[in-house]
Amino acid sequence: MNKFIFDNINTIKYNELNNEYNNYDFNNTSIFSLDKDCLKSLKNNHRKSYKITAEKYIKRKKVFDIECYNNDYIILNKSFVNNNGIIVTSDKKTFLNGGCLCRNINYLFLQKNLKKIDNVISITSLWSYGIWHFPFEAFVSLMSIPKDILNECKIHVAQISKYTIQWFNLLNIPHSQLITGDIYANTIYIPRMGKCGSPYYSQIKWLKNIVNKNILNSEYEHIILIKRNKHRKLKNYNELELLLKNYCKNINLNLYIHDDNNLPSLLEQQQIFSKAKVVFAPHGAGGINIIAMKKDSWYIEFLSVEDINLCYSRLSYLCNINYKGISMSNLTIDLRKIQNILAELYI
Repeated sequence: MNKFIFDNINTIKYNELNNEYNNYDFNNTSIFSLDKDCLKSLKNNHRKSYKITAEKYIKRKKVFDIECYNNDYIILNKSFVNNNGIIVTSDKKTFLNGGCLCRNINYLFLQKNLKKIDNVISITSLWSYGIWHFPFEAFVSLMSIPKDILNECKIHVAQISKYTIQWFNLLNIPHSQLITGDIYANTIYIPRMGKCGSPYYSQIKWLKNIVNKNILNSEYEHIILIKRNKHRKLKNYNELELLLKNYCKNINLNLYIHDDNNLPSLLEQQQIFSKAKVVFAPHGAGGINIIAMKKDSWYIEFLSVEDINLCYSRLSYLCNINYKGISMSNLTIDLRKIQNILAELYI
């Protein structure tokens, strides 16, 4: 089995964290709840960590632990790295980088006419092009790279897309600095990335700080309903939208539909979510905008009991956003659960 590079290389450099990101005294002041069917799904899940989370919740312990982030990176010379975070060093040793480690190693990329780069920062790993995985596992690792290196080097990403470019815009890093594909470099800087589905608390704080610097501070304006049109599309979406429209009309608040067929720019999305008092969301990509929400807002997530995932639950918790995990089955949400939540919320 190929090895995670940070467990097997001793030439690790450390970029000293400033006090803001080095403080792990997390005090959760928000409300966090999961309904009984969510808990049942967690207890029966194949992931050991999910079983532990359910047990902690039942015992009213701290649900998610705060793990120390070393803010470290590795420097390799004359080495190869591909889009899945597979690294082959100058002495022919193979390692993996990233939160989600690639298990299927294919060395054919070494036989290609590879791009040759002098100095590069590589933040590639399995799935690191994804809507969640890129910002919260790959992009956040850049916090460990010293600014002079970050500004001077090419940055190796799994995919150069409109989406990834918009994240780099938040750091004023131009498109021209990005490269992709399988590469060979004289010097490769490899930062410690966020864990799979679980970025470090320091990384979340760093990213939230960047987002907050790029959006305007504004008052609450609306409730948001996330509409998914492709994967995980709600079967009774229309009934849910009508229910929320009537509720918003009664409390004189706008309902904003976050439609994945008609998305504004990333920065506009973050600005919109920063104005949300409550967000209703089936589990999925729209949850990345939790990072822009205010502390006393609410994120109501519909979690499939057939395939439960806690990445946005944990993000809400560590951002001090009030959170309710509501179980659903067969992509259908029980509207009575939503009515009960609306009756409980004080808006």
